[in-house]
Amino acid sequence: MKVVFLYPHIGFFRHSESIVRQLCREGHKVKLLFGELSKDKPGITDRGVQAFLNDFPQASIGWLVERQGFWRKVTYTARQLTNYRVYLNPEHPNPDMRLRWKPHFRSLKWKLISSRAGERLLASRAAGVFLQQVEKSILPDGGVSLELANEQPDVVFDMTNLVFNAADIEYQKRPAPRKSRW
Repeated sequence: MKVVFLYPHIGFFRHSESIVRQLCREGHKVKLLFGELSKDKPGITDRGVQAFLNDFPQASIGWLVERQGFWRKVTYTARQLTNYRVYLNPEHPNPDMRLRWKPHFRSLKWKLISSRAGERLLASRAAGVFLQQVEKSILPDGGVSLELANEQPDVVFDMTNLVFNAADIEYQKRPAPRKSRW
């Protein structure tokens, strides 16, 4: 079986290392893809990943393909608003974590979003439905689709949850394989 793991950062590998190692021991082909936060490390400097590659040279690594151009801005904004909404839930145990999103919006946008009225609007059910519809209307990125077509994985594990860079969503949106008419 061919398995691809998606990570927002190379440091997240440690969370699934035992699973990845077991898959390799069982003979599965594994590829690890890391997000842009790892690109500042041109060589594999994370000791855990390097040790894994030394133990399993048949495994491979790479970087998540990221959307470019106009749609990058649209998807980025919609996804960051969706992330920010999580902290607006009155039942969230640490709503002050929403301040982590400030660097992802220009100052005027941040003032609008973080204002009392902006947060109330963004926390509304209507805003949630709107953001879901925006996400559904965005087609999968062509570069990601091409990479997945080349890799042809049996399984893609997304090891992210809520991160500033949501490039992994592009991999989740991959088009379903075409069904034969016969």
